[in-house]
Amino acid sequence: MKNIAFLAFAALVWMTGCSQPGTGEIPEPGVFYEATMPITLNEKTQVIALKNLLHDSVKIDSVTSEDLTVTLENNHATLRITDTRRMPIGIIQVWRNGSSYELVTLRNQKVSYALSYANKNAKEVQVAGDFNNWQPASTPLERDGEVWET
Repeated sequence: MKNIAFLAFAALVWMTGCSQPGTGEIPEPGVFYEATMPITLNEKTQVIALKNLLHDSVKIDSVTSEDLTVTLENNHATLRITDTRRMPIGIIQVWRNGSSYELVTLRNQKVSYALSYANKNAKEVQVAGDFNNWQPASTPLERDGEVWET
């Protein structure tokens, strides 16, 4: 009896929910090539060619972001992104024909390090660690005078 009551309730909800007209705008399909892939930002300021993301970037009305500085350039062919946020993830809203599309951005979390070792008598210097899978031959240091650097 409980199953019949549940099915009747579910059918009623489905019939009333599906009979109501939609209230929001449905964005046009096929605007982006790979809209689900996040954009990885490797630099503080990066320029992205929109032809790699959009079918027709000229039709973009504007771009906005709450935590990134974004500017359309070169007749909407490129997007300049300046990363000023503290969080590693951000959203860029692309406006086209009154509809908003969201692009996810990720800040590259890799940190570059410079390593130097001073030893004028060394013939060769190598480094091993997690960064090179503990393979010292893959990260040899180069001699610059009396200092070895990588």
